[in-house]
Amino acid sequence: VVTEVRRQGYLKALEIDVYMLRRERQPPESHNEGYAESGQGKGWEALRDTVVVCTRCALHQTRTQTVFGVGNPSADWMIIGEAPGQEEDRYGEPFI
Repeated sequence: VVTEVRRQGYLKALEIDVYMLRRERQPPESHNEGYAESGQGKGWEALRDTVVVCTRCALHQTRTQTVFGVGNPSADWMIIGEAPGQEEDRYGEPFI
């Protein structure tokens, strides 16, 4: 544990004039409410159907189609990338 005197010494040495302690972290808000009713445990097709009508984040505001994924749904590995860009949205496939 850093004492206040030591902290002030570090801040002065780093020429930091203003320092504020962070607030205590709060757990993130859960976005899973209703997920069980929306297709969980019913397979990839049910999940895809849920994604098509999802409006839980801002992606739905500008998409022309969903970018659900491609490949073997029983694969041992799944690669998850960033949010779809313009080309992914155009073709409906990730990693274009």
